Formats: sequence, C-alpha cells, structure tokens
Amino acid sequence: MKHLYAILFLCLAVSCTPRAVREAERTLHEADSLRAAGELLQDTVRLQHAADAFSRITHKEELARVYYYLGRNLSIAGRDDNAVDYYIAATRLKPKDNNLQGRLYYNMAYICSQQQKDSLAIITVR
Repeated sequence: MKHLYAILFLCLAVSCTPRAVREAERTLHEADSLRAAGELLQDTVRLQHAADAFSRITHKEELARVYYYLGRNLSIAGRDDNAVDYYIAATRLKPKDNNLQGRLYYNMAYICSQQQKDSLAIITVR
C-alpha cells in the first residue's frame, strides 16, 4: 500500500510540474517584457512561485533572472539587504547571460554606494 501512495504522489508531482513551469515561463517572459519597456513586474508572489518552479527542475538561467527581479522589487521597496541576498543567490547560479551578470553586479555596487560603505565587498562565485 505504501508503494501505491508513493507512485500516486509521484504521478501527481510529475503532472503538476509542466504546468507550474509553463506559468513560471510566462511570468518570466512578462517580467522581461516589462523591463524592456522600462517598467518592473511588481507581483512578487508570482515571481516567488516562478522561483520555486525553476528551482525544482534546475532551470538555472531562468532562476537567476527571477532572483534578479525579486531583488529589484525588494530594492525599490527599500529592503536593500534582502535584495542583495537575491543578487548573490543569482550570481552563485553562474548565469551565462553577460547582460544579467552585469545588472546583478551593478545593482549590488549601487546599493553599497547608497549605503555609503567604505569598501565594496567582493563576491566570490564558486
């Protein structure tokens, strides 16, 4: 009987995953489109769901972009320390998109300069 429940749970998890990933991809596409128009997707709940979906199936590039948008939302809300946490998490995923890497490092440097830090912390990505 335990095996039956395990198989049923596995089937449910597999059947839900593609739907969650499609929704996450739509959310990310919308965020990218708004960024291109100079705006920001401020629906952090949808962004969190997208991050959860991408992290389950190891879409590292997409997850890094979602973390970037979550960090931007937190930075705009005045929660810079939390924003930097998302930026660091995104850089640790080692995104191949050089434009994204530049935005991540620029935003971290900007936050440090706004907080009038004497030195900029060097972030080591391993």
